[in-house]
Amino acid sequence: MLFSALILFQILGKTLCNAASVRLVDGANVCSGRLEIFHNGIWKPVCASYWDLVDANVVCKELGCGIAEEAYTEDAKLSLPSACTSKVQCTGHESTIMDCHKDIWGTYWCSKYAGAICDSKIRLVDGIDSCSGRVEVLKDLIWGTVCDDGWDLSDAAVVCRQLGCGDVIDAKGGAYFGEGSAVIRLVNGNNYCAGRVEVHHKGIWGTVCDDGWGIQDAQVVCRELGCGILRQITYDAYFGKTFARIWMDNVNCLGTEAFLSTCNFKGWGEYYCLYGGRGGVICDSRM
Repeated sequence: MLFSALILFQILGKTLCNAASVRLVDGANVCSGRLEIFHNGIWKPVCASYWDLVDANVVCKELGCGIAEEAYTEDAKLSLPSACTSKVQCTGHESTIMDCHKDIWGTYWCSKYAGAICDSKIRLVDGIDSCSGRVEVLKDLIWGTVCDDGWDLSDAAVVCRQLGCGDVIDAKGGAYFGEGSAVIRLVNGNNYCAGRVEVHHKGIWGTVCDDGWGIQDAQVVCRELGCGILRQITYDAYFGKTFARIWMDNVNCLGTEAFLSTCNFKGWGEYYCLYGGRGGVICDSRM
């Protein structure tokens, strides 16, 4: 009877604790700390059983935080909710921690929680999964591309090893995964991960009209900037009025894009911004 009740409870737990998003908390920034999973208004930790660098690396990539420097763990706290799952085992090719093999959703009591300390200075974008794509590196808070002059298998092997993606298969050049996209930034917020959205096009910084501005658009911005998960979308003059030109209008992202500029929109400099509002975001920066 007890065994049957436990199985039933864990099956019900799958509904109660199926993840909607993940985050790293109580670290130095949004890219380090204890792993937590969110559902039905509750953030829950994950037991650290079998937790290793490969698992942590999937979390770092999912949050746009580059590669894992450490598979962080911390002692369990009575003040926190019970863990949502345990025995996470990833191959390293998953795009989200939810795709990794793990215990079924339920209530778990453990001695240590899983976490990660990420190094958000290198990433692969516009590939078929998190282990393929154009190489980009972070410099002065801006993601940039790597010139393919002299790019070969030896160079690519270093990237694969850094990202925990196994052996290199091929080293692509010639904009195989597309050219780098326009830079993006957030201004007038209280940190790098909050503010009015601005994009750099043809050497000029411009704004994004808030016509149709929605959650999926804002999520792409947070991910592109390596700022973790979206907390709030803003409209109008939430971050102050501006007379800067409007570069993008009617932005319509799927939510899976690596860059805001690769989402569907009206066209560079083409807009009909009825009320002059501007799109903005507040991401979970933990700064």
